Parts: sequence; structure tokens; C-alpha cells
Amino acid sequence: MKALDIIALLLVIVGGINWGLVGVFDYNAVDAIFGAYSAVSNIIYAIVGLAALWTISTLFRTAAGRPAEAHAARPFERATTAAERQRETVPPSEPAGRR
Repeated sequence: MKALDIIALLLVIVGGINWGLVGVFDYNAVDAIFGAYSAVSNIIYAIVGLAALWTISTLFRTAAGRPAEAHAARPFERATTAAERQRETVPPSEPAGRR
């Protein structure tokens, strides 16, 4: 579901930017591109609305202690091996040979 979370977030961001344009400049980018109240515009608004609902579910999944897959990944952190994790759990009072 990681890809779906990212796509939904991007759609919500684009929708928010469009609403910002409407509020500040009285310019609706979706209507300008696809025509005011056209079927395509209505479909786009529906998709952005569904993306917002999905993003809300992502928020609750994260708040409930079940991190959403999109937030669980740490792309710049080096993966540790089982031996490295085992070394980290050995108490410092143990001899160095057992680490």
C-alpha cells in the first residue's frame, strides 16, 4: 500500500494547491484545463476527494501505532544485519569475545 499512500498524498497536495489558487487568485486550474463543470472535472474532484479520505485513514493508521507503509521506510538508513543487532543487545559487562 506504500504506492497508494504516496499517490493519495500527491493528489491531496495538488488539490490543496488548486484550492489555494481559487482562494487567492480566483483561478480554478482544474476548470481551466478541463472545462467548468465538465464530466472530467467532476471525476477529478471525486478522485481527489477519495484520496483525501485515504490520507485520513493513513493518519489514523499512523496514530494507532501501526505506521503506514509509506512512513515506515527509512531510505537513507543502512540496513543492519542480524549479527549487528545481536552485538547491540549484548550488555557492556560481557567480555568482548562474546560480542
